[in-house]
Amino acid sequence: MNIELVCFRLMVLVVIGSLLWFGGDWAYSEKQVSDWQSLVFSSSKSMRQSQADCKKNRDSTSCEFTGIWKESFDRAVGGRDKEREKADLFALLVYLVPAIALILFYSLCWVLTGRLKPLIVRDNTKSMLNKGQE
Repeated sequence: MNIELVCFRLMVLVVIGSLLWFGGDWAYSEKQVSDWQSLVFSSSKSMRQSQADCKKNRDSTSCEFTGIWKESFDRAVGGRDKEREKADLFALLVYLVPAIALILFYSLCWVLTGRLKPLIVRDNTKSMLNKGQE
């Protein structure tokens, strides 16, 4: 069995798998950020409305609800920021993991063979590892 070809297939599997895995997580986190942002907007709007009503009439229930809307707004902002951090991490992993897999594969090929021949180009010659053994 050709070790280069096995390593190449493993590298392709890691690259495609990481793109699908981290890309899916990234897309889901971005959707969550969008949902949290709409909650932030809604809470902010309600909080501002409650504050305006409270300024007009100090005895209204709006003054009591202002604190509740403020807490809701703070929780929504915290959730959005937490989800944004996750989305940023997944975005970084989408780019880094495939790049690291490619670098490690070609570094290993260079260490074993002394050449950086890409395996994507197929030819009818024998493997670089088996050429010196004949």
